[in-house]
Amino acid sequence: DADPAGRSVPELQHSTFAIYGIPIDPLAVATLKGDVLILKEVSGDERAEEIVRSIAVLSDNRAGVTDHPMEGKTLKGALIPGTLSKALAIGQAVRKAQEEGEDPVAAAAQAGGGMLLFRGKVTQADWKIEAGFTVGELLIQGEAEFSGHEYRIWFKNEHIISWLDGAPDATAPDLICVLDPRTGEAITNPNCQVGMQVGVIGYPAPEAWRTPKGLELLGPAHFGFEVEYRPLEENPRLR
Repeated sequence: DADPAGRSVPELQHSTFAIYGIPIDPLAVATLKGDVLILKEVSGDERAEEIVRSIAVLSDNRAGVTDHPMEGKTLKGALIPGTLSKALAIGQAVRKAQEEGEDPVAAAAQAGGGMLLFRGKVTQADWKIEAGFTVGELLIQGEAEFSGHEYRIWFKNEHIISWLDGAPDATAPDLICVLDPRTGEAITNPNCQVGMQVGVIGYPAPEAWRTPKGLELLGPAHFGFEVEYRPLEENPRLR
């Protein structure tokens, strides 16, 4: 009931193993084309990401990776605990809301200790495959209590940063999730299309990602944004 990220992440160095300095090597890579490679040594997690991503790009953007071999006692101290239980609790809350005719988006936010960020209709949905990543933006026009406002989300496989009416609103390492307001289920980036109604919720990141090393690895600056990280719960409009 634990994992080394606590959220979905786009790159190999986005793990608590990198935060705690646990070596990524040796690591193995396999592709659908039948290739199997073992990297005995690599200079670091970032270099491993570059190598494995290049292999994926040459293999229909798919590759399986096994990395960070370690003893159980090391693993136990490096993981974020309770993540599977948390995911299960959110799923159960969403299903209960569906069955009882309640708001599944609100249920998902509450069950995970998160908060509603926005509701509206998608008016722009652009993405492309760039160096092995799904990169793009969503533009959402507000509805209901968000009428008259605009929400923009930039993603690199995962939703990384959002803006409300042009001002930064939420950023990684906190989670930004786009959900179907009817079912509460996630809408993956390439499947989020113009005309869809969506609900956007945010979850605070695990504490490991809010450390200086965690923010160095997964904060907005890593993705090229000159935006200072502000914990989701410190956003004045969400208090």
